[in-house]
Amino acid sequence: CNCYDEGCAMNFYFLDMHHKGCDEDALPLEVEEGFHDFEGSCQRCYQQPYMNPALDACDPIDCKDRDSIEANITYLSTPLNDCITTGCAAGDCQEAWRTMIAYHDSCCDSDLPETIEETFHDFEISCVSGCNVESPEGYEVDCTAPKNMM
Repeated sequence: CNCYDEGCAMNFYFLDMHHKGCDEDALPLEVEEGFHDFEGSCQRCYQQPYMNPALDACDPIDCKDRDSIEANITYLSTPLNDCITTGCAAGDCQEAWRTMIAYHDSCCDSDLPETIEETFHDFEISCVSGCNVESPEGYEVDCTAPKNMM
C-alpha cells in the first residue's frame, strides 16, 4: 500500500508509534527493521521517543548542520577509531554515537543524509549506551505538524 489511504496510514502510525515509543529490545526484529521499508513513502507522526531511565539526555544539536552529521558518521565508520568492535567505548566513539542518536531521533528525514539510517542501525547493535532525546515540555502529538509532512 502507499500509506495515503486511511487504513494504511493508521497501520503505519501504529507501527511508527511502537518503533519510536518502545525500547528496541522489546520489539520483534521484523518490526524494528521492517519499519524502514515504509518510512520513505508514508507520512510520519512525530512523537516523543522512548526514554531509557538509565541514560542521560542527548546534547542539543542543529539539524541543519550537515557537516556535523557527516563528521560523526565518518568518525564512527572509520576502522582506525575502533568504534564498532569496542561497543563505542574507544576514544570519542561514545560522543559520536550520542550525537548520531540525537540527529537520528530529533531531525526531519529531509535534513539527514541517506547514509544515517544504515549507519545508525549498524551501530545501534554494537554501541551499548546512548542518550535520550527530550521533547519540548508540554509537547502533544499532532500528526498535521510540519515535522510530519514529507
